Amino acid sequence: MVIGKRITALRSEKGLTQQIVADNIGISRATYAHYEINRREPDNKTLRKIARFFDVSTDYLLELTDLPKPYVLSKDLPAYDRIRTETGHEGLSSADARSLNAALAEFMDKQGIAKGKVNTDFIQDLSPDTLQILIALISQIKKEVTEE
Repeated sequence: MVIGKRITALRSEKGLTQQIVADNIGISRATYAHYEINRREPDNKTLRKIARFFDVSTDYLLELTDLPKPYVLSKDLPAYDRIRTETGHEGLSSADARSLNAALAEFMDKQGIAKGKVNTDFIQDLSPDTLQILIALISQIKKEVTEE
């Protein structure tokens, strides 16, 4: 895990000191400094705290994506309207939307869809067959959420 470059850049962009970041995530300044120079690696809990503090995804910190928030699905997008129309649902609850974000990211990886395309054009660019797979995935998620 190499997050030093990303957290150093994020901290610098915000004009913050290492002490301010460390205090906000509940660790010592020395520990945080070691993260920035890649001498130490944060545990998963601390990694999530860092991501929340900088308002980015853990994938971004881990350099799995260059998009700070790659898996965002908004109800205001035309894509949401097309999904709603195709599935026959009046809309997704916030719990459904949260579940969908992770499942959609996995689906996109398996289908080879660029993560950077999660925007207004995303659904319009899908073939009818791929859209049907996505609709089935949404239905499955909705069923799992309902059963919980």
